[in-house]
Amino acid sequence: MLFYSFFDYKHNIEGFDSDLFSTPHIIYIAAVYALGVTLSILFRSAKRERITAALRFLSIAAVVFEVSKISWESYYDV
Repeated sequence: MLFYSFFDYKHNIEGFDSDLFSTPHIIYIAAVYALGVTLSILFRSAKRERITAALRFLSIAAVVFEVSKISWESYYDV
């Protein structure tokens, strides 16, 4: 029986090297920075209510996406 910890499950997939600081990881980091700069420019002259609504939406979306990701990986045992 092969024992692995909770965070080592991907290392048992054949052909999987690492996803930390890989090309897709760096692309996602760059996209997040670009999105942050873009949103900052778009919202610099916005009213407080619009900014509050956008932050509420982004906060809820982040929680929903994280729960979806954890559920997906748990269900399919990826």
